Amino acid sequence: MLQTVPRRAAVGKSAPSASHDIPRLEDARRKVAGRFPPRQTWSSAPFARGGVFFCAPRKDRKAPLFPVDRAAPLLYLWRYDIFRGARGAVNVNERSDFFKVVDFGDGILRLEGSGSVYCYLVEGRQGALLIDTMTGLGNLRAFVKKLTRLPLTVVCTHGHFDHIGGALDFEEVWIPARDAGMIAEQNAVERKFQFESRLCSLRRVPLQFTRDDFTPPHPIKWRPLYDGGRFDLGRRIVTAVDVPGHTRGSMGFLDSKTGVFFSGDAGSRSTFLFLDCSATAAACLSGLLRLKRMRECQISQWYNFHNYTEMPASILDDLIRGCRDALAGNANGPAFRGNDDYRFVYPVDATWKRLDGGFGNLIVSLRRLR
Repeated sequence: MLQTVPRRAAVGKSAPSASHDIPRLEDARRKVAGRFPPRQTWSSAPFARGGVFFCAPRKDRKAPLFPVDRAAPLLYLWRYDIFRGARGAVNVNERSDFFKVVDFGDGILRLEGSGSVYCYLVEGRQGALLIDTMTGLGNLRAFVKKLTRLPLTVVCTHGHFDHIGGALDFEEVWIPARDAGMIAEQNAVERKFQFESRLCSLRRVPLQFTRDDFTPPHPIKWRPLYDGGRFDLGRRIVTAVDVPGHTRGSMGFLDSKTGVFFSGDAGSRSTFLFLDCSATAAACLSGLLRLKRMRECQISQWYNFHNYTEMPASILDDLIRGCRDALAGNANGPAFRGNDDYRFVYPVDATWKRLDGGFGNLIVSLRRLR
């Protein structure tokens, strides 16, 4: 089981300067290797995929920092466009006026951005945990520093851009290992700008931001997170739990003090299980049943990270029944956005509320149930 020790992320360091369009691999290797413990050795050179440098531990070393036989550990990231621009530090946006806070009590704050995307700050006696980072609009780190003076750890529930976008404001972020491969694609500024613009259009509010208000790509450390990872915040332990479904690597975080389960997008009135990155309904059912069987799983509330957040603990049973009905061929809800292959498991009204009075629901791909 991964035991994490919360510590304040080092902030304020400038990004590496660039004297070439693309850094030499040996320079990159030395810079990366210097940031990790001596007992960890590194491959002779990073390897590139899609414009992103990855550095992986050597497999001939015993007891590596992270397991090498599981999902590829993404430990440090460079993007080519960091080195294509002008020399010197990357300009980091300092605006934090996009954010609002809702105090839930018991050391839980909900942070709201410009649209219907949220994240949560959980405080213990000795540390704080930021769960998700929204889209990257505005400087989330600067805003969080106003809310807590405790050592901060940052985690993400899954790899979608509206949950990892603000991670670029921090130097170290934990991400589910099975979603690590999504980082490069999901962190494009244009994707995040178009998403926030669409939310403003739906809400009929004028745009009050530009592309420059999104944190540009720059080097950060990504740490792979596995099922059972525990974050000891001081008289409060938050445990990472695998809940595959919305993405294959989706995780929720269970708070030992309040029983709140921070689910990300793992379960809601319209849980998306039809995306290319989604797990099958069978895999989702397996994860939900395992969550229900956990000895320490006494869920009091289920928090989602979008426009309807606090949900009853009974949603877990709703989702389990929904997976079983879908696998039994009983997805009787309407087609989703006119696509007959994507269907609600249970009938809904125009606002996606279940007609039978239940709460949790799923949208499944009829071609990828198993």
